Amino acid sequence: MKLIIKLVCSTPQKFSTGTWAFVKENLYPWAEGIGLSALNLFFMIAFLKAVSNLHQNITLEMVIEAMIKVVVANVLYLNILNIMTTIFSISSAMAKEVFTIDAPDLKVEDMDIGSALFYQLFGLLFILAAIVCSFLMLWTVYSRYIKLYLLMILAPFAMSALVGGQEIERSFYAWMRTFLLNAFEIVVIALTMVI
Repeated sequence: MKLIIKLVCSTPQKFSTGTWAFVKENLYPWAEGIGLSALNLFFMIAFLKAVSNLHQNITLEMVIEAMIKVVVANVLYLNILNIMTTIFSISSAMAKEVFTIDAPDLKVEDMDIGSALFYQLFGLLFILAAIVCSFLMLWTVYSRYIKLYLLMILAPFAMSALVGGQEIERSFYAWMRTFLLNAFEIVVIALTMVI
């Protein structure tokens, strides 16, 4: 439980500094290069799709909307690591704020032999259940960090989908929803552990 408490209150940067450095310095630049290429590709596909659509004319509004999306995607590319680390820090601070465990005092002054035997049996079952639950919680917390590292690597691919038209654009919103859910999942885990 002490290990879980320590992990719940840490950010992915502090969870594993080696993994964070590897993801940030080695994997993310490759994904960013591929994502920038995909951004251009998706923009051209959306433009050609709009040009070839005979039912609708290309209007100034469509061009301005496409240019705004390209600018937003480029701004996100430049700042996504800072945005993600800020979100990690916010979720960690919220988990620290929620996570306060004070063990209750259990003092029993008068106890007969039947109560003592019941507490011994109940205590053994409780220890077994606590061990199983602790491993499940530890697995949940570890898997959250792995998901966050993978979502960080996939961020450039999701941002490139922002300019690909309404159908492809949903991929970006799905990534953003998944990222925010996994980032703030630790607050719910901390709240559940406190309860």
